[in-house]
Amino acid sequence: GELVPITEDVQKCFDKAMEYVELPDYQQETITPFIASGFNIFSIGSLRSYFGGLMGIPHNFVFKNDNKYRKLLCVNTEPIDWSRKESEDYFSSLLLSDEAKTFAIARELEYLKSLKMYEVFLVPIYAQA
Repeated sequence: GELVPITEDVQKCFDKAMEYVELPDYQQETITPFIASGFNIFSIGSLRSYFGGLMGIPHNFVFKNDNKYRKLLCVNTEPIDWSRKESEDYFSSLLLSDEAKTFAIARELEYLKSLKMYEVFLVPIYAQA
């Protein structure tokens, strides 16, 4: 695959989310967003570590109501018949408002700020003792 750059609109949502979460400058510098495949936002790492975190932003965050994005989609490796109403409904469901994108990014930033990563790794170790 090809690396998909973060669009200006998605970067604005990312910056606004960091503003809402009120991250200090040193933590903002440790987060690297990138466009990921799939439709789920995800993150790895922690803002409580030296290395910071990576945030995978779903590919549909760059979608606009534009025909060029329709060509990227398929179902079970088959092209989509865009003349059907269901196909249009499907595409419409993938288009998110800037507020929805900002909320999703801010939620993931809060997750990166939390101790959840350590909980996932340390609890099983102590549970075995």
